[in-house]
Amino acid sequence: MRWIDEQFVYVALRLDSHKLDNLDHMVVDAGSGAIRWRKPRNEPHDRYTLVYGTDDVLLFSITDKRGRERLLAIDSADGVARWQVKRKSRRNEAPVAPTIVAQAGLVVIVDTRERTSVALDIASGARRWSRPFEADSSKTHDWLSDGSRLWQIAGRLTEVAPANGQAVAVAPELEAGGGRAGVQLDDGFAFVVDVAGHVQKVETESLSRVWRYVPPAGLTVSNVYPYDERVYIRAHGSGAGNSQRYRLVCLDAGNGVELWSQDTPEASLSNLIRTDGAVFHATGSTLYRLDDHSGSIEFAAHVTDTGRSFPVRLRETDDDVVYIGELVVAGFDKSTGASTYRRGMTPIAADASLNAVEVSIPRLRAQMGSPQGQSFQLGMASQYQSMANRYHSQARSYRTQSFMARSAGMDSRANSADFQAYEAMGAANRASNQARTMAAVEMSMSIINLANQLGEMWRLAGIQATIDRHELFRASILSNYTTAENYRYVYRPHARYRSADDHFVGVEVVNLDTGASRFNYLSPSYRAYGLVNLVDFERGTIIHHGVGLDASDHRYSDLRKNSAVAPKMRTVEGFIMAVPARLP
Repeated sequence: MRWIDEQFVYVALRLDSHKLDNLDHMVVDAGSGAIRWRKPRNEPHDRYTLVYGTDDVLLFSITDKRGRERLLAIDSADGVARWQVKRKSRRNEAPVAPTIVAQAGLVVIVDTRERTSVALDIASGARRWSRPFEADSSKTHDWLSDGSRLWQIAGRLTEVAPANGQAVAVAPELEAGGGRAGVQLDDGFAFVVDVAGHVQKVETESLSRVWRYVPPAGLTVSNVYPYDERVYIRAHGSGAGNSQRYRLVCLDAGNGVELWSQDTPEASLSNLIRTDGAVFHATGSTLYRLDDHSGSIEFAAHVTDTGRSFPVRLRETDDDVVYIGELVVAGFDKSTGASTYRRGMTPIAADASLNAVEVSIPRLRAQMGSPQGQSFQLGMASQYQSMANRYHSQARSYRTQSFMARSAGMDSRANSADFQAYEAMGAANRASNQARTMAAVEMSMSIINLANQLGEMWRLAGIQATIDRHELFRASILSNYTTAENYRYVYRPHARYRSADDHFVGVEVVNLDTGASRFNYLSPSYRAYGLVNLVDFERGTIIHHGVGLDASDHRYSDLRKNSAVAPKMRTVEGFIMAVPARLP
């Protein structure tokens, strides 16, 4: 779910299953809820990434299950496809993300197989121009744009005219080494990390070098952050006992001379704030205030122990610096570092937080290369049976809640509990079936020569499906970071527990100035709640996917059966809804 302008929201639906197959996508009017258009996505396993969206056109980068990529442009007004083009990449070579030059209406794509870059008209898909790879750019080839101008990073750094693809200026003595991530643009200058790991300041008009900074031996530059008359460099390297060390370096932007440096035990993950002769930055657990003249630490305020992997954003208010992470929003006095407020959030599901999937994805990838023994099926049977027992227990609990609520005349709550009971019982039966299946498979495999290969195939398929799901969750959570705050508020998904088996999921909105917060109830269960939601601060509404809390909002379909042994159960039609936002 993403804004495409102030009036319309793009929504992509997925089947609530293990692999989250693609369903329809649509554009919805944020004011009235009217569906502007709704179209099917016929490729259930392709990954859609919206790379550009306006009230005229939506541009998607699509990757199929074999890793092949294409660009698809559709009309924002009616959802009809305008054009489509395949993107070719060499085997074992990571594809280069498309580059948008918004003011020129261009998208530049890199064909690593043909060693050519092609500029296409976003509206029509017509080819405007193409440029072959530079002779010395076998490893690095990328593009960078500030919205109006365009630079080619292919060994040398070259400014290219968006109108015709011709070179405007070339920096022959500079070979960029980090793709677009290694180039930062700031007020007529480019700061480039070259192939030697040095930082160069270059004029964007002539591409002539102003200065070069050589980091100390053993340190690798990971980020360049130009800020007024300063340039801050984040670097990392190996410390004692194979530990990692992290350093923040401050340079004079005029001549590149190092003014100071400061080491931290963790990587700096945030933006920087310069104010009142100090510079603020943050790691995954700590907010630092440094003297901007000497680099000495004036305070290090501990924030959280909830994780190390999520990105952090710092915001300045009149008196505070606010630390905004995935699971915590905390204010600290700018002068003393004293805590002024702290608001923690609970993930709405075990795999619905960035910190969780950042940990799980590499572990799952490691399991892909670790063969399992012959007891795999028996272990899975035991796990499924445990799941079945747990779901049976949940179903009994919900039935008790339903009986108590109906006895008290609370039909709305009783209906909600009935639905939860049906859902838990269905899950219990499916888990029991899986347990019996895995036990039968184990017995059969004892007399089948291909038992180990078949078990390994099933294991790898299940792990890959989980990796795909977690990577989708990761992309969704990160994309929502750009829309989850404005000048005054920030919001996050949040689960509120009333008891062990009775919780609600919703959105917590925090006032950055005061630290006051309000919880907005959206759904009684994770399955009835979209992973990404939008708060429209101007209209005072929350746009989300779910079934609501009032029984009148539950729309039941006909009775159906999951399998021959599963009980009849009702399903709930999901829908997009806007509810009033409670703002602190």
